[in-house]
Amino acid sequence: MFDNRVAKSFTTRRNLLRGAFPAAHEFLCDLEERSPPVIWLDAQRDALVYWQDSCLCGVTFVGVGEANTGIRLSPASGRLVDGTVDRSELLFSGPLDALVERHGGLRNRWATRREQGEVELRHPAPAAFFRDFMGLLQTTGARDRAERLASALEGELAADSGRPRGGAASGVGGGASAAAAGAAKPGGQVRTSPATAAARAVAEVRLEGAEASRAGAAASASDAAAAQLAVAGGPMGVASRPQPAGDAETSAEVAAPQSTAPSTTNSRPLPLRPSDTHRLIGLPHLVDAYLELAVCRNSEGDRATAARRRVERLERVFLCRLPRVEELRGPRSADRAQVVELAWRCLDLAAHLESPFLAPPSASRDAMILGMWEDHGEALGTPIEAVRRACLDTVRGALMRLFPGVEETIVSEAELPE
Repeated sequence: MFDNRVAKSFTTRRNLLRGAFPAAHEFLCDLEERSPPVIWLDAQRDALVYWQDSCLCGVTFVGVGEANTGIRLSPASGRLVDGTVDRSELLFSGPLDALVERHGGLRNRWATRREQGEVELRHPAPAAFFRDFMGLLQTTGARDRAERLASALEGELAADSGRPRGGAASGVGGGASAAAAGAAKPGGQVRTSPATAAARAVAEVRLEGAEASRAGAAASASDAAAAQLAVAGGPMGVASRPQPAGDAETSAEVAAPQSTAPSTTNSRPLPLRPSDTHRLIGLPHLVDAYLELAVCRNSEGDRATAARRRVERLERVFLCRLPRVEELRGPRSADRAQVVELAWRCLDLAAHLESPFLAPPSASRDAMILGMWEDHGEALGTPIEAVRRACLDTVRGALMRLFPGVEETIVSEAELPE
């Protein structure tokens, strides 16, 4: 039941990210090929990410085929796989926002909040963020499952608390009824039993990097045994389903006591105004500005004006200026002139690369155009992205040769001259 279900249309869209958004491409490959057995995908045009029978989030492609393509993480929507439950509120009630904030996604503008808690990610979202997000998926699913098992066990102990000592076995051992009876309060309320407390202690986890640390051996032998029983074999409160091999080991590996530091998980930071941004500007941004100028070179209007103004501002900051093609007069035999001309030819090529399969068609599943796109889209889309990335790398290398040390200039967006 917990095996990947990945369609070719999803793989084709994912591969189009290889050049424009390599960190996201690697993350999606890891989800399908290198994630723990408890995490699996149901992917058609887009994907739903599951932890066993819990659907944790959806992954949607944004602007496929464009230079600034991205992915959107959203609560689960659409039809879920039979036998699974939507538990995406576990991620979108605060933990995902806290992770984005910890990596500076809003501050550096590679992450954007959308409606209903959605988070849109663009290049250059770092690989470290995606590694931590993989860890968040693992620990969120493990914590939720342990909590459900603990609640089911507590309910069973509460139900057994009224039985006589010589009655039917409760399934937790001969002393379970006595322990449950001792747990009952006079007013009819039931306090947490030792077994439940131990199970919840096992469920508490701490996210540090991509991997969760192992649990310490702080509980007594009886509590540890009760926790192991609760996590591995206790009733679930929902219909029991087969588990993949290694499920128990995975849950044990990701379990760890929670930090006592104050949590800011549920605090949603305010969105930044353009004047508040501290996004760092480096050489890749200068190359992107030149690319936008090449796109608008022979046009007029607000977009062309903004592109020229952006390039001029960045050139003043980086203390360099790439001469325009029309300024290169006379023979192009000089070494630097040839490098300048090569850079603009690469920019022109990257600006005008076209492919009929760069953007997926919007059509029903049985449409002929969708079948054509799935059969040939990768062959005519992925190479285009690779050529575009190679062109921009060439332009970056040309600037580094023409202006040594330009790659060391890094400023914030707020420091750019008006």
